Amino acid sequence: MIRNLKVLGMALVAVFAMGALAASAASAQNGKITSLTTGEDFTLTGTPEGAKGSGTNIFKFKEGEVNGIECHETHYHGEATGGGPLKNGAETATVIPTYKGCTFGGLPLTVTMNGCDFDLHLTKTTGVADTYEVTSDLTCPPEKVVEVHIYLSKQAHEKDEAFCTLTFGAQNGLKGATLKDETNGHLTLGGTIKGISSTKHGACAAGGTENSTTGTLGLGVTLEGKNEKTGAKTNLTISHE
Repeated sequence: MIRNLKVLGMALVAVFAMGALAASAASAQNGKITSLTTGEDFTLTGTPEGAKGSGTNIFKFKEGEVNGIECHETHYHGEATGGGPLKNGAETATVIPTYKGCTFGGLPLTVTMNGCDFDLHLTKTTGVADTYEVTSDLTCPPEKVVEVHIYLSKQAHEKDEAFCTLTFGAQNGLKGATLKDETNGHLTLGGTIKGISSTKHGACAAGGTENSTTGTLGLGVTLEGKNEKTGAKTNLTISHE
């Protein structure tokens, strides 16, 4: 009898352990972006949110720096990796930014993507309601980099006489971004991406060239869906079923 009770006890422990593992796996399931217009393909449009100086949409060359590059008139287009519209249940989206209205400490600048874009991978929940972790990759064509040219004046900008240039090469596995289901049909891309690698060139760099692997990008972007067939707005949600 005692031996049988021990066997039963071990079996129950195993059952509870398997149940705990299953619950853990379920809670760690990746989020999926889904159009509420069931079965129809969609693209994403993004609009920056947050006023200047608010800490959103600001890149800093090194973590903790006071000044950064601010962009508040940028447009984002989101599609499937490799091109074309997103399908229901997408876990990855390619986001292509067109940066406008950018400044650094009030100085004008231009951002040239040179065919580079961002692949966003939606992963597990953060523990905050309706909010998921996002891993980001900066992808570029061979031998291409993102270029940011900073100018000392409007006149220098017009003449394309930059005193400082930042470059960003392809890099993978950047952490810190989040995607939140706002429950009103749109999503918010937020958080702060850390560990961004970049290089300064020119008069703003110590010794003419300066590298950093601790850059940060504070995010605040509203993402909305657009029905690929009709062009109408499509309400979006995130699920992990």
